[in-house]
Amino acid sequence: MLIRDLTIQGYRCFEDFSMDGLTRVNLLVGNNNSGKTSFLEAVYLLVNQPTFNSKNLGKILKELFENRNEFSQHIENYESYEGESTYVQKKYFIDRLFYGYGRNNLDESSIFSHHDHIISTKITKNEYDEEHISLWYSNNRLMFEMDTDKKRVIETCFKFNFHGLINEFAYQLDESFSEDYIKHKTFFYEEIQSSLFLSNYQINLEKVSSVWDEIELTPKEDIVIEALRIILPTVDRIGFSVNEGFNNIRLKVKDHQKPIPLSSMGYGMNRILNLAIALVSTEKGVLLIDEIETGLHYEAQLDMWRLVLKTAQDLDVQVFATTHSWDCIAAFKEALQELEDQSVAKLFRLDSKYGKLRAVEYDAEEIRIAVNQGVEVR
Repeated sequence: MLIRDLTIQGYRCFEDFSMDGLTRVNLLVGNNNSGKTSFLEAVYLLVNQPTFNSKNLGKILKELFENRNEFSQHIENYESYEGESTYVQKKYFIDRLFYGYGRNNLDESSIFSHHDHIISTKITKNEYDEEHISLWYSNNRLMFEMDTDKKRVIETCFKFNFHGLINEFAYQLDESFSEDYIKHKTFFYEEIQSSLFLSNYQINLEKVSSVWDEIELTPKEDIVIEALRIILPTVDRIGFSVNEGFNNIRLKVKDHQKPIPLSSMGYGMNRILNLAIALVSTEKGVLLIDEIETGLHYEAQLDMWRLVLKTAQDLDVQVFATTHSWDCIAAFKEALQELEDQSVAKLFRLDSKYGKLRAVEYDAEEIRIAVNQGVEVR
């Protein structure tokens, strides 16, 4: 199940933005501060609709703020009956989620897609309560009363405060829908089974290690090993060990008697491992990758794109990635030209026209012409 269109209103740099034509693999380009990362965040918030509890939603919001360092931190040492302890409290800059921050910023954001019926995420703030934002979901896994012919929709609201605490509330709407309609509406979220946001700012080895048990000794492990061979062709195996809470990742390499720590292999190897594990972990889901080219030279980028395009099709993953690298765009073009079905990937350039952000779409043939003629699309 693919997201085919997206509308973003009032979120970060997007005042009123719409695009369609989205496909299996989508590469976003544009100038610095053109909204590429904010676009990925909007998709992440949309596809992570809460189902039965708010725990995951709180983690996602903290992740988005922490990726941008949009928080302050207070650390206090104190004495307790257990000895000296440390108290850490973060304060998240929640007002930065809204369009016009620092000027006359809006007090509501909406992110939605027309997938047969509208799916949406709405974020609001209360002018009388600056410590909270509210996230509204009425189109996810709908709850309804069973004792009436018409099922009443429950709209769920999650209040997230600037310290990262979250509470859940439910409101019954006046609207009512048939059970067939509700089943149709819930289908989309049952199809999106997982999502990951791969930030450029950090390598999350803890997250990588936590999913390895589900990958090891399966065909997905072969995909990960093949990805590592993009950087080091002599890699045979990969192993994870946990010692006193420390995750240690080691590689078995041909002609080396002892395993080599991943930490000694450079940023590119860490980056490609994160990318490969994220790809195979989001089967039937959505993967978002910020600055996908980071740490990879041109030849590695070409093999990386071959890996992404093939795995996304094989495992039914929808990919949204950003870049500001011409080499990355050229490698994307070359890998795409090798495919029989070139409609599986597109490039979108985010730019501003008359003061409003827009997306300019390039299909495979238009990408080929632009790259071959040196037309600037970044």
